[in-house]
Amino acid sequence: MIQSTIKAQYGELRTGIKEAFIQIEIAEAIMKQDKVVYNIEHFAIINEETGAKTLIANSNKELSIAEYNQFSGAVNALIQDFDTTAMNDFEKEQLRLKIGLLAYIQTDFLKDENGNSTDKVVWNLLPENYVIVE
Repeated sequence: MIQSTIKAQYGELRTGIKEAFIQIEIAEAIMKQDKVVYNIEHFAIINEETGAKTLIANSNKELSIAEYNQFSGAVNALIQDFDTTAMNDFEKEQLRLKIGLLAYIQTDFLKDENGNSTDKVVWNLLPENYVIVE
């Protein structure tokens, strides 16, 4: 999973805008014949001491096989920055998912009212405001 390093606003005017650290994780990865679908869950950390969190949103990201293969190659290059010698295959795959999610979140820029990319990503934060966590 990845987490914001600063608090972000979430909620709505009707129930009130709140601030919390945001945690994002891949809940499910579904391999289909012609694409891969990731179910991504967004949580607000509601108690920093205990780590208690609440689900505030979910989204899906679909990749064609070609997109998946290209993205997988980029993740393979990034995973070399981590010491994986003590990891089993499952742990390495979990790390690959975290690295991929971080890369996706950090490069999926929000659009402004004219459809132009901004410098902000999900939850209106900057790309560098997200890191991999345990």
